[in-house]
Amino acid sequence: MHVWLHLLVTKRCPSTLSGWASECRKVNIGAPVYYGSLVYDIDYVCSPGDPAQIYFNTPPSGGSGNYTYQWYYQNGLVNCPTGSSTSGWTVISGANADNYNPPTGLLTSRTYACLVTATAGSGCAASSGWASQCRQEYVSG
Repeated sequence: MHVWLHLLVTKRCPSTLSGWASECRKVNIGAPVYYGSLVYDIDYVCSPGDPAQIYFNTPPSGGSGNYTYQWYYQNGLVNCPTGSSTSGWTVISGANADNYNPPTGLLTSRTYACLVTATAGSGCAASSGWASQCRQEYVSG
């Protein structure tokens, strides 16, 4: 959204004078960042497992409109992360696309999640947050 602002200047001292400023300024008001939502699923696989590909149900939106992705995992079936802290999560090297295909051979249950960064641009600062939902891989016998 673009908003044009025209400023009315009032001088209060020593006398009250007012008039319109000689220039207008265009102000960009970006949409709030939504970090997207993964297709939530508990995927049941036999050991050694071949988990299904993970992807976004609803893509990120808002901010500058440009996003980067970093996938993480945590062993076990844990709650999906919220906020932007990566504490307790292990980065998956090279997993930086908007989808992730976990490798074959999974021997233990694992939870996968994606941290999305809305990159800076058009006056918007960069910000990061977890996509809502996560994928839990339940590995049995």
